[in-house]
Order: sequence, then C-alpha cells, then structure tokens
Amino acid sequence: MAETSHRSDAGLGLQRPVAPRREGASAIELIALAVSAVWLVFSGLFFVLAPAPADSGTVSFIMTLFAVFMPVAMVWLAALAARSARTMRQESRRLQAAIDGMRAAFLADRNARATGATPSATVERKLSEIAQATRATE
Repeated sequence: MAETSHRSDAGLGLQRPVAPRREGASAIELIALAVSAVWLVFSGLFFVLAPAPADSGTVSFIMTLFAVFMPVAMVWLAALAARSARTMRQESRRLQAAIDGMRAAFLADRNARATGATPSATVERKLSEIAQATRATE
C-alpha cells in the first residue's frame, strides 16, 4: 500500500502533503487475479469433465456461463471496492494534514497578532504552499 508522505517545514512545524506515487498492481488485485484464475480453471474443468445433461439447450448454456463468470465478476467488484476504500483513506490523510497545517498557521498568525507583531511573510508563504499542494492533489 502506498503511504502518503509529508514534507515537514522546520520553521513552523507544518506538514505539506505529497501526492502518493503510482505503483503496479496491489496485493488485493493480485489476490483477485489468483482467485479468478483458480475459479476459472476449476469451473472449466468441472463443466468439461462432467457428463452433459440431457437437456443441454440454450438456457443450460447461459446458466453455465453465469455459473462460471459471475463469481469472477463478484471477486473483481470486491477488489475494486477495497481499492476505492484505500484511495479514500489516503485522500483523508492528505486532507487532514492540510487542515492541520492551516490550523497551525492560523494559530501562529493569531498569536503573532496578539503579541502586537505583524504577520510574518513565512506564515503567508506557508499558507500559499498548502493551498498549492491542495490544488495539485485535485
């Protein structure tokens, strides 16, 4: 699973999210591929080696196709759902990091104003970097 990394800004302790890198097939997709292949091999062997029923018409052929391919479709549907859930978790982590960075910048700015100091250019720069990173992930 590709974890989202963060770049830390030493000055304010902010974290800027970095987009995750694309990888090849994940473990869940490899498992789905293996389960699909095993199912197709065994069901194919079953229907080839089993004696043909007496009424082997069109309906029987269609039901055989459903028996072979519907489980494969369900396996891939589950794999896609797991992949979407992983993507949503990664997006949630990146969004939380951006919110934490904005909160820290806001608090730093508020503390600077409370002490009578003018807002520093560093805080403004950090906020613009966070906004850029957020736009880049969209």
